[in-house]
Amino acid sequence: MTAPTLAAVERRPVRTGGRPLASFGAVAEDYARRGWHVFPLRGKGQQLIRSWAREATTDVEQIREWDRRWPDANIGIACGPSRLVVVDLDGDAGSETWERLTVTHDIESSPLVSITGSGGRHIVYQLPDGVHLGNTQKRLGPGIDTRGEGGYFIVPPSIHPNGKDYRWLDRAAEPLPCPSALIELLACEPEQPDPWAPQALSLAAIRQPRPPVAWVLDGVLARRSVNLLYGPPGGFKTMVGAALAACVAGGQRFLASSDGSGGLAVVQGPVTWLDFDSGEDVTVERLAAFAAAHGLPEDAPITAYCSPNPAFDASDPLSVAALIERCQGTALIVIDTLTHIKGGIDSNSDDMTAVMTGLRELAERTGAAVLVLHHQRKAQVGGHAREGDSIRGSSAIEAGLDTALMVQRDGRRVTIRSTKSRRGEIPTLHAEFTFEHAADGKALASARFWPVAGPSEQAFGAIADRVVDALRQRGELSTNQLEDSVGGNKGQLSQVLEQLVARGSVAVRKGSRNAKVYSIPTGD
Repeated sequence: MTAPTLAAVERRPVRTGGRPLASFGAVAEDYARRGWHVFPLRGKGQQLIRSWAREATTDVEQIREWDRRWPDANIGIACGPSRLVVVDLDGDAGSETWERLTVTHDIESSPLVSITGSGGRHIVYQLPDGVHLGNTQKRLGPGIDTRGEGGYFIVPPSIHPNGKDYRWLDRAAEPLPCPSALIELLACEPEQPDPWAPQALSLAAIRQPRPPVAWVLDGVLARRSVNLLYGPPGGFKTMVGAALAACVAGGQRFLASSDGSGGLAVVQGPVTWLDFDSGEDVTVERLAAFAAAHGLPEDAPITAYCSPNPAFDASDPLSVAALIERCQGTALIVIDTLTHIKGGIDSNSDDMTAVMTGLRELAERTGAAVLVLHHQRKAQVGGHAREGDSIRGSSAIEAGLDTALMVQRDGRRVTIRSTKSRRGEIPTLHAEFTFEHAADGKALASARFWPVAGPSEQAFGAIADRVVDALRQRGELSTNQLEDSVGGNKGQLSQVLEQLVARGSVAVRKGSRNAKVYSIPTGD
């Protein structure tokens, strides 16, 4: 069958506002028959499938399945498998740069051009066999990005978030083979005599009024911040991260009561979850369970990557740059775990500075709050005097953070407390985990944290003092012996003991029958 022309694609009747009467599938099929690999998405970049890079297709049956689920979806084209390279012109700056380039380098502009919903232009070229070009940002000059392998572009008659439609400038045009001069420009490194010059801040610039802090999680996680959520294995840190992801994607207060009151405000926005630890089955089950409990719609802006290949290496600038490109506009990026993104660097080495620098670049360039999950240092005799020292690995990790949150679990209850904050004191949070199983009685169907009252700081201090006094006077004591000596609420005592161990004020070992035995550390 002959591939339909673009003119035929856009001749389909449209409603007011540009949305085609034909559904996503009918138009996407036409593009697929041209050999263009298509996929559905919401808005400008909210994915509806797990991985557009893996799943973009020319398979008509798959496209029809997507059409049944998302008939009003926008249409994305994956450039690499479609053998396309797209020059993306942004505003007057992009148009002026492109006009100058075409003259000085004798580049013929492709006649296949779409006008984007924001008023920019996508100039579409056919990539010759054997040529491989990736994505670039500003390599051709101000206002010009390009999309190649590893990139995609949105095609007519999709609708921009501002309500305007994408349209072909000349619906009868075909993509021009990419000129050799353009290929050479995109394949070579640009000249950068002084890359720092545009970033210099004068005193006048420093003194300019700054906008107020933009919070993703009010008072806890700011935009453009690097944060750590850490605790022992099985301590619910991944569950807490999944709960926060659901709240941000749904615009719901974190740890709100059943009537929606209380808790901490969030800024609603897209969430990207990078899993390198739990595996796809577990990650999908958990995210789906929290999404169900929070009543999120199917198109809520959560995108998860499970053990993606190539893996993300925060110490590698190229890997960081690729993730920045992928996560533009994201509000929250959750990475599980720090152990898997350090590129083989020893966690205890000062070289971890390179990893933290990469995470800082990710936060600054995307505007997101980056939340990395990590493990707590094992409790030991002669433990650590500072709570922050309980973060496993080099001190460079803590030094590179804006906020560190320690998660401690007691049964289904968790305590989330800050051990570092650059922006002032963060209140300790207390919550209880609730869940429902699916029909098989094993998989999670829904999961949620609810706020609960925690012991006051005063009560904590009083119990802690009694624990330390008892251990100093009597030496090693089991949990039951401490309960007899200290008295009070058993649950509070358990939380106090966990926190004293985390701080290094109290050491713990396994006694007979695996009972916990506590003591005062005697030194390293």
